[in-house]
Amino acid sequence: MLGSALTLVLLTTPAANAPVPAGLVGDAVQATDAGRWCEALPLYLEIHRRSGSIRALFNAAEVAYAAGDRVAAADLYRRVQSSPGIASFEHRATVKQRVAAVFRETQRAGPGTACPAAAPRCGDWVLQEGERCDDGNAVDGDGCDSTCVPSACGNGVRAGTELCDDGNAVDGDGCDQGCVVSACGNGVRAGTEQCDDGNTINGDGCDATCVPSSCGNGVRAGAEQCDDGNTVDGDGCDRGCLVTRCGNGVKTAGERCDDGNAIDGDGCEGSCVPTRRPAPALGLTLAGGGAAALAGGGVLLAIGLGPLVGRDQAIAKLEGLRDSYASEPERALSGVEGARAELEEHENDWNRYGVLSVAAGGVVGVVGVAAAASGAWLALTHTTEDAAPIDQPAMEASP
Repeated sequence: MLGSALTLVLLTTPAANAPVPAGLVGDAVQATDAGRWCEALPLYLEIHRRSGSIRALFNAAEVAYAAGDRVAAADLYRRVQSSPGIASFEHRATVKQRVAAVFRETQRAGPGTACPAAAPRCGDWVLQEGERCDDGNAVDGDGCDSTCVPSACGNGVRAGTELCDDGNAVDGDGCDQGCVVSACGNGVRAGTEQCDDGNTINGDGCDATCVPSSCGNGVRAGAEQCDDGNTVDGDGCDRGCLVTRCGNGVKTAGERCDDGNAIDGDGCEGSCVPTRRPAPALGLTLAGGGAAALAGGGVLLAIGLGPLVGRDQAIAKLEGLRDSYASEPERALSGVEGARAELEEHENDWNRYGVLSVAAGGVVGVVGVAAAASGAWLALTHTTEDAAPIDQPAMEASP
């Protein structure tokens, strides 16, 4: 009983999947039991808003009546009367009596004293303007945060495992998506970052400065000897991220060659100058090469002229058969088809490779003659030279 005449309808604790939290029901009942009618009124109204319960609406009317707020009570009792479930509501007769009683008391003593409107406060269970949720507390991360917005990254409330929360989903402004602090290695590509793989390991595709792993990105990683952030050779770190020096395979200022090693006599000396070969030996080499080219040209000519020789032989065979036709017609006729097939085959071979082989053999032969002549001239007219002196010191740099 509420006071000496009012009836409180029991509200059972909601099930786990019910829309009304058990804490809200408990707070409403506790305020009622303590006689804090105006405190209980908005709680029962909130229960009704969330669940549509006619029992909660009836309790709200009862506590308004107990508080002496006859205007609110009359309105709430009439709402109970017009509710869809009134026909089966066990206290429908009480509702009818309350409507009449409130009317009489209002005529006799006036509208009564209205319950003061509670100051809007997040955490009082009552969903008010500007609030997106209200779970009756100021605990963050429990589904409804202390600002009465649903718990989520980007709601402006740092909670749970969030490292930050600036109230937006903009990356690179200090707090990125996922509520992680803006930084290279947080897994969110933002600002001037070319990549962000969530770590600061170099050489794994995205380096510690959030640029793709590559020579010239300014981060030394993997097999790189150096990385100065550019692809300029000769500045201490050459292409391929090799330290500038003779023998690194990169020809830079002052080097006449660089074959990637310090071996002398292989064409580029350990001082990065070309190896000078003795002139007579070079001449003999050229002469030998020329002779080999002449031989090769001869082979090509022989291959190319083969179809021409075969063609002439086939023509001669046809002519012999024609001459023997008068005396041996059957033998002549039987041999004509084979001779014509041979002639056609040799003509096809000539067109397929004969012409090309003859032309190639001629060119190779001309080159061979030129090389042999040049080699003979060098061998007969030049004396042996020593290897070039070391006239350029190796360029060394430390990583």
